[in-house]
Amino acid sequence: MLHQRLSRILILPIFAQLALADGWVAYNDCVDTTPESTPANATSFGLGRSYFGDGNSGNLIDFDSGADTGVTVTFKENFSTGNTINWSQDSADYTQGTDAAEIFKGKLNLTGNMSYNDAPDWSMDLTISNLDPNVSYTLAATAHRNGGVDYASRITNWTLNGAESATYACSAGAHKISETSAEFSTGDNVAGLVARWTDVRAGADGTLALRTAHGIGSATGGIAGADDYRGYAGGLFMLIAQPQNTPFVITSIVYDEELKSATITWPTRFGQTYAIEASDDLVSWDEVEDNPMIIGNTGSFTESDIKGPDGRRFYRVRVL
Repeated sequence: MLHQRLSRILILPIFAQLALADGWVAYNDCVDTTPESTPANATSFGLGRSYFGDGNSGNLIDFDSGADTGVTVTFKENFSTGNTINWSQDSADYTQGTDAAEIFKGKLNLTGNMSYNDAPDWSMDLTISNLDPNVSYTLAATAHRNGGVDYASRITNWTLNGAESATYACSAGAHKISETSAEFSTGDNVAGLVARWTDVRAGADGTLALRTAHGIGSATGGIAGADDYRGYAGGLFMLIAQPQNTPFVITSIVYDEELKSATITWPTRFGQTYAIEASDDLVSWDEVEDNPMIIGNTGSFTESDIKGPDGRRFYRVRVL
């Protein structure tokens, strides 16, 4: 443990593990045709005509532990005209060694896709909320109609919206439009291409979105020869909260000799609440605050008129 002495007050920074703040992975099968054989910790949120699954909104589950990540996903169709998006059970597979196979094979049932709305200008938003702005994420998604070469012109445009920052990491065979947008054929995606971004940071509101739509056309930077509206809104996605490799620790200690007060500060994370505990002997701890001041990404607590034995007082921050 780390100790720091200021005047005659001893402050103890305590390392704390933030539950599911980082280091977890979640998988979602948007078209789970075999729920009886789906791993218990995979979710099946999605939408579409004939859809059955976990609903169009809910919390992601850590695939390894089964714990609730606290991160919510919501699917919403942006309708144009004609039929709405269809929940389609077309059989599909990915070539071994491709990005899609490496990410999803053995984790999810690869069959199925959310098919296009029967007119141009449709789109679908996968909104991800309750993200921690201090954590970096990896998001990967794909779809495969498995229609063969006759379906190769059915293109999906994938666009990441609302991120403060992100690193483009889509498959090498994807058509890059910008740092936050790519296209590839989902009508015939046996090559296992994925839309993927790493080091994704949400804004202060903890929200970002992945929008899927048909190809945008070569005139605006899309794939040449793309169908005017046929494309697939998705099938599978994975979200990883990347390990940060930085300890959660008290970062600042200020002792006021005149007021006999100590102020401690620490980095906070979105959605977390904290309690401050104090001790005179490092054995017995008392909670002295369960609603500390939070400004931006920093928590702060001040205890005044300290009267610890021999001028000694210890503090720790606990995640509730």
